[in-house]
Amino acid sequence: MYGWTADTIGPLTRTVEDNALFLRAIAGHDPADPLSSTRPVPDYAAALTPDLRGLTLAVVREMAWADGMHPEVRSAMESALDVLRGLGAVVKEISLPRAKHSVPLQLLTSDSDIASMMLKRWLRARWADFDVGTRTRLAAGCLVPAAVYHRAMRARALVRNEVLEALSACDALLCPTNLNPPGRHEAVAEKVATADDMDRKVLLRRISTYPFSMANVPAIAVPMGCTKSGLPVSLQVAAKPFDESMVFRVAHAYERATPWHRRHPDLARTLQQAAAPAGA
Repeated sequence: MYGWTADTIGPLTRTVEDNALFLRAIAGHDPADPLSSTRPVPDYAAALTPDLRGLTLAVVREMAWADGMHPEVRSAMESALDVLRGLGAVVKEISLPRAKHSVPLQLLTSDSDIASMMLKRWLRARWADFDVGTRTRLAAGCLVPAAVYHRAMRARALVRNEVLEALSACDALLCPTNLNPPGRHEAVAEKVATADDMDRKVLLRRISTYPFSMANVPAIAVPMGCTKSGLPVSLQVAAKPFDESMVFRVAHAYERATPWHRRHPDLARTLQQAAAPAGA
């Protein structure tokens, strides 16, 4: 891991149960990692149940219904909330007004963290091997003044405290993993020239994930549907620090009540559409 203040290794699996089993196998203290916890690793799979009675789930307004959200993602999210209510959960809406600040704060601090780790071994020696976007961000990260970095870290604590305070009043937080369906590969090459670009290209693509990363809380993304063109969208569930069991419980119950985890993309069709000329 290079962004030590935010990076976390997590498994990617077909089902939530597989994820729970996988995480239990890899979690736990590592003597070679001073940041790893010494807490005992629970049996995550034991928390999996088919209903959510007695739980209170909160939808984060700023992370779920932001301007610029794709209408098909909104529709899928609304349907997902209906499913969760049907499973017995109380679903409410909350506001995290500082959530939007997590994006620039994490970009500033994580880019600086990564740059400091890669400068001597990779960035100086293999500058030309990095793509322009990556090396530009890393070079900028090298130039962040210490005073600015530490102010940003103090601001990160304010965002984290807001997330933790919200979790003290509910069992889990909800939002889409991304407010838009996946884009073409070249769409992630962000060229920011205006304030509108910052909102549309930078904030919108990260607002649903960075607050949880900055708060260092566990989160999981689980399929919640597909767009008309077959692109996948997903529901994100986050819980208190070290409460992965709650994340798995909510995600597993939702997964079992929906067909999306059994639907796999038609890659041949998707590639054919991607290769078709515009307007064809």
